[in-house]
Amino acid sequence: MTELEQAVDTVIREARRPMRQALMPVCDLAAVTRDRVAFWSAFAEEQRRQWAAHIADVPLAVGLPREELEAVVDALLDNVFTHTPAGTSFEVIVAAVGPEHARLVVHDHGPGFHASSPETPFGLAVGRTGLGLDIATRAVHAAGGTLEMDDDDGAVVRVELPLVPADAAVPPADRRRHLVTHRWSD
Repeated sequence: MTELEQAVDTVIREARRPMRQALMPVCDLAAVTRDRVAFWSAFAEEQRRQWAAHIADVPLAVGLPREELEAVVDALLDNVFTHTPAGTSFEVIVAAVGPEHARLVVHDHGPGFHASSPETPFGLAVGRTGLGLDIATRAVHAAGGTLEMDDDDGAVVRVELPLVPADAAVPPADRRRHLVTHRWSD
């Protein structure tokens, strides 16, 4: 490839970058978590679970489509309801971690991941984690984040996601309008 071809390729890639960033799937971690906790609160009441939610009151834009972020939050909360006895309390925390990251923590006060039962090769109690957490981990990693599990007075799952810069955060409705206004006409 000649230097001219390389230079043209570089210019084209750089010209497309703002559009790719504008089309980045973005949603508000705080709002999505608030919605999902409200949904799961009915189950908590039914099972006499005490729960607390400490969710940032400012938007925390992250680079995941809403449906995927809902699936992540649902997987973490489903894990609480599926693998702890009725009446087990839990809490959900969403906060900014510095200027570049947001954190979601789901902490239940159940037996923890290393409960006294036969263990898998990964050191996790059989039946304690599964496909839901695997799907959540993949979605979080695809967005450039991390998902860590720990035992600390029960099971703790920490998700950390990079915040999307305000200029790249385009709500879905605005993204559609953005696409329409940039179409080529014949």
